[in-house]
Amino acid sequence: MTNYEIIEKAKVALIMNGAIEAEDEIHTFQGWKERGFKVRKGEHAVARFSIWKYTSKVVATKDDGTEISKDSCFLKDSCWFSTKQVEAIA
Repeated sequence: MTNYEIIEKAKVALIMNGAIEAEDEIHTFQGWKERGFKVRKGEHAVARFSIWKYTSKVVATKDDGTEISKDSCFLKDSCWFSTKQVEAIA
């Protein structure tokens, strides 16, 4: 399952449970920050679930200076906040 599918499935469950409205977006703390918002102080995540995190690590360098990297992915727990829990960064 892709991250998009995981997030959409979780969003549907949150809507069905009444935790968020259909028009609300959900993002991680960092996701909101990248969009120019901050999570209000004291807010608790509306959901916590795992998504795929992708990493690339340099494992060696060839004699000609090119780097050899190893790509990997793993599931990482993430906290999710809704549109109603954030405000624009001033």
